[in-house]
Amino acid sequence: MKRGYSGGGNYAAVRNPVEGLSDEQAAAKFDEGFVSYLLYSIGAGKLHNPPFSSNTPKIVFFIDDDIFNAEVKNGGIVVKKGNINDADIMIITSKEEGVKMLRDRNYVVKSFSDGKSSFSALADKLSLLSKGYLDMYNKLTGN
Repeated sequence: MKRGYSGGGNYAAVRNPVEGLSDEQAAAKFDEGFVSYLLYSIGAGKLHNPPFSSNTPKIVFFIDDDIFNAEVKNGGIVVKKGNINDADIMIITSKEEGVKMLRDRNYVVKSFSDGKSSFSALADKLSLLSKGYLDMYNKLTGN
């Protein structure tokens, strides 16, 4: 089941899922909608298929013991629970870090630079560049 925002590219019009929740409540409820909002906040909605290809950007997201996968189609991010075989990148974090990143977009770079969250390329560099991952990488690293 997908939840959260999965259309267009304007996630800002969607309510932040941690709004009105304590950190503990937000961590306990962390689901597809939280992952979707977090991915939009780091620019995943701007990812795209390479020219003349139907090869969509795919991300696998490990958060504590939960695994989610995301696929970007026409600027919309579809998030589902479970792994995906042909992911381009892998993001690993904790629910606690995820909640902090959702509360403060500026914290995203700190979480990754401090090693509390990480990402790894699973696809080759040409595939990553042709799908637009460079901007997302820069957003995560602050470069």
